[in-house]
Amino acid sequence: MGGGRKLYEVVYSSLIGCALKLRYRVSVEGLEAISPNSQKGALFLSNHVAEIDPVILEHVFWLKFHVRPIAVDYLFNSPVVKWFLDSVRAIPVPSVVPGRDDKRLLERMERFYACATQALDNKESLLLYPSGRLSRDGTEEIVNQHSAYTILHRAKECDVFLVKITGLWGSSFSRYKTGSTPKLGKVFKEAAKALLCRGIFFMPKREVKVSVCPADYSVLKQFPTKQEFNTFLSDWFNQKGGETPLEVPYT
Repeated sequence: MGGGRKLYEVVYSSLIGCALKLRYRVSVEGLEAISPNSQKGALFLSNHVAEIDPVILEHVFWLKFHVRPIAVDYLFNSPVVKWFLDSVRAIPVPSVVPGRDDKRLLERMERFYACATQALDNKESLLLYPSGRLSRDGTEEIVNQHSAYTILHRAKECDVFLVKITGLWGSSFSRYKTGSTPKLGKVFKEAAKALLCRGIFFMPKREVKVSVCPADYSVLKQFPTKQEFNTFLSDWFNQKGGETPLEVPYT
């Protein structure tokens, strides 16, 4: 990797980090104990509490692992979000409509699986949300989801890390207030307006914790069905129960 590319990545990470620090105080546990393996790819499996957590996790893992997030395809429709996703080489996953199982969707899913497994086989790092959706109540519910199980079984051996992010349940980026997925454009506009009103640097800070734990690839591969695999992941993410909602007003 050239010096210019390294400088770009440092500057990019610093800018994202500075923006996040205006609102969040992020602590990380377990990252110092893990390192990229030049012989293997890495698969990060995380809970999904709020729409902002991909940005936080991308910043946390970027300089060390250059993680490529897997993001639902409709997010690429927003120019601002698309810019961020393209800058980190995100992989789009087709949005699935419950009860719909048409041939075209299956073909698109096959292309997605091929792209994701190829990235891991090429020793890249991926960030995947096994639940495939935002938390509804502060816990992680993984039911009838295929992606994590399928990618893990199709790719060559890789390092697997389980990631738990806490402190975002109750955020305007979560489903806590409205019960539905927040509209990113609206939330970002409200946050930007609040930043200006608070003089940029005086926004109340939300405490966020990211915990990283290595998982045994051979053990994960032994689950015979996706249901058992998903149950294991759900139990791991929810081992301390659901989060208590915390609202940190902008003003």
